[in-house]
Amino acid sequence: EFSPTATGAASGSVSYTADAPVSPAQVDLEGNGIQGFLDVSPGDIDFGNQLVGATSATQAVTLSNTGTAELNLSALAVNGAAFTRNGGSCGGAPFALTPSASCTVQVEFSPTATGAASGSVSYTADAPVSPAQVDLDGNGIQGFLDVSPPSIDFSGQLVGTTSATQTVTLSNTGTADLNLSALTVNGAAFARNGGTCAGVPFTLSAAASCTVLVEFSPSVTGATSGSVSYTTDAPVSVAQVDLDGNGIQGFLDVSPGDIDFGNQLVGTTSATQAVTLSNTGTADLNVSALAVNGAAFARNDGTCGGVPFALTPSASCTVLIEFSPSVTGAAAGSLNYTANAPVSPAQVDLEGNGTQGSLTASRISISFGTVAVGDTSDAEEVSFTNDGDGEVEVQSAPVAGVGFVRVGGTCTAGSFTLQPLEDCTMTFTFAPTATGAAAGMVSAEHDGIASPTVVDFTGVGAAPQPVLDPALVDFGPSPLNELSGPIFVTLGNESAVELAVGSFSIAGGSSEFDIETNTCENTVLIAKDDCTFELYFLPAEDGFVMDQLRIATDAIGGDAVLTVQGIGIVGELENTIFQSGFESPP
Repeated sequence: EFSPTATGAASGSVSYTADAPVSPAQVDLEGNGIQGFLDVSPGDIDFGNQLVGATSATQAVTLSNTGTAELNLSALAVNGAAFTRNGGSCGGAPFALTPSASCTVQVEFSPTATGAASGSVSYTADAPVSPAQVDLDGNGIQGFLDVSPPSIDFSGQLVGTTSATQTVTLSNTGTADLNLSALTVNGAAFARNGGTCAGVPFTLSAAASCTVLVEFSPSVTGATSGSVSYTTDAPVSVAQVDLDGNGIQGFLDVSPGDIDFGNQLVGTTSATQAVTLSNTGTADLNVSALAVNGAAFARNDGTCGGVPFALTPSASCTVLIEFSPSVTGAAAGSLNYTANAPVSPAQVDLEGNGTQGSLTASRISISFGTVAVGDTSDAEEVSFTNDGDGEVEVQSAPVAGVGFVRVGGTCTAGSFTLQPLEDCTMTFTFAPTATGAAAGMVSAEHDGIASPTVVDFTGVGAAPQPVLDPALVDFGPSPLNELSGPIFVTLGNESAVELAVGSFSIAGGSSEFDIETNTCENTVLIAKDDCTFELYFLPAEDGFVMDQLRIATDAIGGDAVLTVQGIGIVGELENTIFQSGFESPP
C-alpha cells in the first residue's frame, strides 16, 4: 500500500531474495503524494471606523485550493457580534474545492456600540490552511449630543418684561459628525435670542459645540414651561432642555371699593374710615400717586407712606379718610392712586351727606296775661321740633325775665339732642312778684341753623284792690236800744285780677254793730265786680261808739277795713239830731 506523508513523487520497491533465480530481483514501487491546500486571503480585514447603527461595505475573503487534491470544508463561520457574512461564492459547509478552485465569503461590519470590535472568519478543512483564520477588526464610531444644562429655571420675571438670556450648550462628545436637522425653542413665553448654533440643518464635528441663547418674556402671571427641542442622527444626553419660568406681577387690591360716610353734621368731622391697599401679586408693587379728592374729604394719617412707596408681595397699608362737610347736601370725592400693576378697583369712591339740624318752636311768643302778684299762671306749653336733616344738640335753654319759670315738659333739662323730625315740649308759668308789665324769654342755644331759637314771654303782674263804698259808715245819733239802719255798703274789686273775700269781723268786738244780708263774705270777686252787705247800729249806751269792720281778702294789704261809728242818745231824736248835726236815717 502507499501512504504518502508529503505531496509529490515517491518511490520504493519490493525486494526479495530466493533460493532460486529471480527475475527481476525486486519490484519497483512508485507513487505520487497529493493533497488539497486551503489558501485564505487576506489574512485579516480591518473595517476601520464605522458609524454605529450603519453597515459597512462588504469585504471579501477568498478561499483557494492550492493543493493537488480535492479539499473538503466542513465548517465556515463568521464570528463576532458586529460582523456578518453577506454573500459570496462559497457555499454552505460542508463543501469541496477541487484543486486550483476558489470561492469567496463577503463580510460586513455593523457596529452597535462605539469602540473597537473584533471577530473572525473561521473554517475547518481536511487539508492544511493558510492562515488558520481571518481576523476581523473594526471601530464603531458615533456622534453624541451632550446638552447642558438639562433644564433652565428663569424663576420670577415681571410680566411684560424680558429676562436676561440663558445659554444652552450643544456639544458633540462622540467620535463621528453629528447632524442636527431641527432645533426649536418651544413655549409662548420663551424665545431664542442668538447663540452660535447655525440654522438647521447643520453639522457638529466630533468635539465641536455651539450655543443657543434663550430668554423669558411672560405676558401673564403664574408658572409656565417650554423647551429647547432638537432632532439629530445621534444619541443625546437629554431628550430636550426643559424651560421653566414664573410670571410675577404686583397687583393692587383696594378695599373697600367705596365708602359712604352717611350723614355728618355740617361743621363737624366724621370718624376716620380706613382704605386698605394690599399687594396680592407676586412682585413688588410701586405706588407713584395717592391722593384724596373732594373738598369735604381729607386724608388723616394711616400706614401708607408718602408717594412714591413700594409694597412687597402680601404686604398692605392703610389710608385713613375723614369727612368734614361745610354745607348741607350730598358730597362726593375719591381716593385715586397710580401703581405699576393692575389695580382693583381704579379708585375708591367717597360719599357723604352734610346735614344740619334746625330747631323751631311751635310758638314765637307767649302772653301769660294778667296774673295776681303771688299767684302763678296756668302752664303754657311750647313744642320744639328739629325740622332739619341732621340731629340738633341743644346745649342749654335758659329762661330770662322775673317771674317766668320752666316747670316741665318732655325736653330733657340741660342739654339734649333731637333727631330729624323729633320734637319735645317745655312748659312755663308766670308768677309775678310785682305789679306791672313783665317780659322774658326762653333762649334755646343749639348747633343747628339760626341758633338760638327764642320764645318771648309777656305778662302783667296785678294786685287785687278792694274798694269800700262808702269808705266810712256813720250811723249818727241813734236812740238807745233802737236798731238803726240798714246802711248799704258796696265792696268792689277794682283790679284786673280776682279778689278773694273771706270772713267779716268787728275788730273791737263791739256788739252795737251788726252785719246782715251779706253777699260778699267767703266769695270771689272777679275783676271789676262788686257785692253788697247791710250794716245796722243798735246802741246800748249813751255816747259815741266807733269800731272797725275787718274784711279778710287776698289783697296785698290784707284785710279791707271799714270804720263804723254812731252815737247812742237818750231823749228826743230831733233835739239830738239838731244838737249833733246828723240827719235821721231814712
